[in-house]
Amino acid sequence: MINGSKWDEHLIGTNGIGTALASNSCLTINGVDHYANCLKNFTCTAAPIYGAHSKIVGSLNISRLTYEDYLESYFTHNFIREAANQITANIFIQNYSNENILALSLSSLVSLYETKALIAFDDLGTILDATIDCVTLLDKGVLEDLIGQNLFSFLGIHSEKFLIGKQEIILNDDPSKKIFIKNLNSKKQTKLYTQKPFQYKKNKHSSKTAVKTSQALMLDQLAGSDKQMKQAVDIARNFLDKKIPILLLGETGVGKDAFSNALHSESNRADQPFIAFNCATVPESLIDSELFGYNPGTFTDGLKEGKIGKILASDKGTLFLDEIGDMPHNLQARLLRVLEDREVTQLGSISPKKVDLNIICATNKNIPALIEQGKFREDLYFRIKGVQLQLPPLRERSNIKEITKAIISTHSDYDFEDITITEDVWSLFFKYSWPGNIRELKSTLFYALAVMRNNVITVKELPEDFYTASIKSNPNTTDLVYSYDETLCRNNSSKNLIKLKKQTSKSEQEYIIYTLEKNRWNITATAKNLGISRSTLHRKMQKHGILSPHVLASNK
Repeated sequence: MINGSKWDEHLIGTNGIGTALASNSCLTINGVDHYANCLKNFTCTAAPIYGAHSKIVGSLNISRLTYEDYLESYFTHNFIREAANQITANIFIQNYSNENILALSLSSLVSLYETKALIAFDDLGTILDATIDCVTLLDKGVLEDLIGQNLFSFLGIHSEKFLIGKQEIILNDDPSKKIFIKNLNSKKQTKLYTQKPFQYKKNKHSSKTAVKTSQALMLDQLAGSDKQMKQAVDIARNFLDKKIPILLLGETGVGKDAFSNALHSESNRADQPFIAFNCATVPESLIDSELFGYNPGTFTDGLKEGKIGKILASDKGTLFLDEIGDMPHNLQARLLRVLEDREVTQLGSISPKKVDLNIICATNKNIPALIEQGKFREDLYFRIKGVQLQLPPLRERSNIKEITKAIISTHSDYDFEDITITEDVWSLFFKYSWPGNIRELKSTLFYALAVMRNNVITVKELPEDFYTASIKSNPNTTDLVYSYDETLCRNNSSKNLIKLKKQTSKSEQEYIIYTLEKNRWNITATAKNLGISRSTLHRKMQKHGILSPHVLASNK
């Protein structure tokens, strides 16, 4: 497997790459199925990659030593297929960046910014091209049956009202053929998006007003109406474009990376690279080469052409060093020298290179405490804290509703106005401690959106671990409505099935109901949590008149 080798099936017989290209499909060739004897010890999985008009432009392949492992083979096959499809979708979007692109999906739960079923069309609605996934989804057989048709007529939609948000359409008046569509890329837009794009308002503090990538939220949008965040934004703007390092402090998940990206997008460096580097996720042995780069031939296993390194890659742009508190002590001196001299010496080189550096650092650590412990250089600390900003944790922010709205509207296919979040959910959100901050809120909302029915989020739709943690962090929560139908509970003799009243110690009945609800009325799991047998739990439920919702429904 070297550059220039040929794997065509007609040259070397059955093999992963050649046969995938010949058969136009993703497949796995096990050891003995190879034609060439030298390949019989390998299992190869390959999938074709397509360019414009579904022409094959390459193949993606994984080869491994053959041994019986069904799960690994299953994973490899699906991984290769999905990766090849994603590359195909990326090529498609690049090829038609100056045209309109439509994304399609059979499910409302699938993000239309991740689907590989894409159609390109011009301003008149004439279909120019489509991915194979799209042809399959629309059940058209071959691509030629789509190209040249009028998209609006084919889908039965009006061009003047075209794709205001995500739309649901029914093909050929057949309710079973329901698809969801969204305009992924407009001819009037110059950026390619992999997520829902933001349209940014012009800011008087910024010399650049171009639309940025979806990750780079403007500072005003990040702050919302929260006073603490507004104060941090006001301070930060005073230091934009002055080459003064900014140090962001805050708990994990408060949005330090998004804040730094927004700072970059409002600066006069907005059209230059924004390079992020997490000091905590890269092995200590690799940080040196990743950050400072190395010359060709420096390492035996290194890249032949060398590596530029994150610092030089951020030249004239912004370098964001996340979790700076976790940077190894021996590298801190090198970073300090770079900040002082504004030049970088790559590994294996004796000649420094000048760098126009703008640096933002972030950490959730107490750096003064690390200095006392000898784990962080004091001189580096004073060099990176030109201005120090403390971002508040989510529990201290006054605009959780605003943040929730932004997350749903930005990172899902739903519009916030179309979602109903019940008051008991808001009550939990306002009182919860949010140890994972905005990152935890996102995961909670994504889970709820995936399992909700009729666009309503109740306590029942929240992740079980979140619900349990929220109750533990707020044991005196008042009037927490249980997530089953109140009409079903009216026939039960125990009025306490409806609400959990504020009290210092719960009765046995209330505690059993709470544990049952937490375990989605699973008797085995509830008995285990209570430390009793299933039969004992059944006796106690009978004693207190506790009936599960499905029993109440069947008796109604």
